Amino acid sequence: DILHLGQSDMQPEKAKTSINKNIKIGLSITKESQIYTIPDCVDYIGVGPIYKTNSKDDADKPIGEIVLQQIIQKVGIPVVAIGGINLQNVGNLMKLGVAGVAVISNILNNQKPLDNFLMLKEKIEKDWRLNILITGGTSGLGYYTALKLAEDHRNKILLIGSNSAKGIKATKKIESNTKNYKISYLEADLSSIKQITLLANKFMSQKFDILINNAGALFFKRIESIDNIEKTFALNHLSYFALTNLLLKNKNIKPDGRIINVASGAHKGIDINFKDLETKKNYNGWFVYKKSKLCNILFTRKLSELISDKKITVNCLHPGFVKTEFGKNNSRILGLIIKLLMNLFAIKLEDGAKTILYLA
Repeated sequence: DILHLGQSDMQPEKAKTSINKNIKIGLSITKESQIYTIPDCVDYIGVGPIYKTNSKDDADKPIGEIVLQQIIQKVGIPVVAIGGINLQNVGNLMKLGVAGVAVISNILNNQKPLDNFLMLKEKIEKDWRLNILITGGTSGLGYYTALKLAEDHRNKILLIGSNSAKGIKATKKIESNTKNYKISYLEADLSSIKQITLLANKFMSQKFDILINNAGALFFKRIESIDNIEKTFALNHLSYFALTNLLLKNKNIKPDGRIINVASGAHKGIDINFKDLETKKNYNGWFVYKKSKLCNILFTRKLSELISDKKITVNCLHPGFVKTEFGKNNSRILGLIIKLLMNLFAIKLEDGAKTILYLA
């Protein structure tokens, strides 16, 4: 991000209208008391100096990590740490929950400023962040998984979903609960190969440590995607297949990365009719769902063999019968039946997410 950082006595409202709207406006503060006067138009706060610098000005005395942590806990916007940051202390800042660091003074005061900056940048990218992509991350298992992974402030998480309102709400809720402001959302209909291809094109410059394929649904009535493919097969299996292979083709998944496919024990007792993959004859929503989960498992096993030389692990899992919004997209009566069964037999979200979190 491009940041514009002004002093505590600036007028950010005017600055917001005088520069490019894509530049984020920040407020620089040196005292905890100043956080109570943050204008609504401010996107983030620059706090510092955190550590001792070369400045001889009494106003530049370091505020320390304790005060920084108190500020992070009180504000509802990202905090950028400023002052005295180096290779030795940058790890501590991430654990406290900062969204970023500013290191200009360190660079200028160093005999080899570019080398110093590149070393710090390399450390941040290597040890500071895990870049995680989660499909179907706006509700249910995907949301809870993202929430728990966001508690580690080293993690940067991208949620993919088809409902922008739910996506924005989920992002803000995770940020509010974890104080991790490296959460983002992209809208895409994952039952569409065309939209998955467009989505993958947006990731050309990104590298992911973890891909969690979680999007899925149960359709008791046969419907087709916008690509005219039976929707259960399109969303539950082809989305995993297409997105994963495009990311691998474009080298978006790092060496030692992890691919996690959320499957289901529902695959048991079903076969695949390769002459009718879209079940155009004798459609049964539950049987079609079972087939899609069998496809997830077969895909995982084959992909694991094909990329074994790339040091990328591929696993799938059965989360259990989990109490989520799953199945509620169907008719009212069927939705009520599923809800009743969940109330009687389903496990809690935190239990269902355990295996996903273990693999991640």
